[in-house]
Amino acid sequence: MTGGIYALIAMGMSLIFGVMRIVNFAHGDFIMIAMFITFFLNAWFGVDPLVAMPASAAILACSGFVLESFILRRAREKGGLYLGGKELTTLMILVGISYILANGAQIAWSADYRSLQVAYSDAFIEVGGSRISLPYFSLPQFPSLS
Repeated sequence: MTGGIYALIAMGMSLIFGVMRIVNFAHGDFIMIAMFITFFLNAWFGVDPLVAMPASAAILACSGFVLESFILRRAREKGGLYLGGKELTTLMILVGISYILANGAQIAWSADYRSLQVAYSDAFIEVGGSRISLPYFSLPQFPSLS
């Protein structure tokens, strides 16, 4: 499961670089913020993490749009005036945003380890004397909302 998370992170970085030719140094910090949003939606409101992920993705997509539209695009348009070039200007802005997000999160929530505990995380199915964890076997079935 950890490898799947790393693959999703790498796909996002590859997509950003392939489309915009920007090395996003704040990419991991945005993912950290999305994970905190998912964690707090679960901790405060009891929202299942699989349901909270699209909400956190939407929030981060909006913040990424604002970042690109109002900060990075303007820096690329006027990039020759600052720091010697458009690429270096964008790079320095993203490194700065990375520091702001990482240190802001540490100030707001400390550096303590947090994890989610959901009902299906400890469930297992026994097949031929072997136990298969339910999250590895299949996705949980959610009750209908009707």
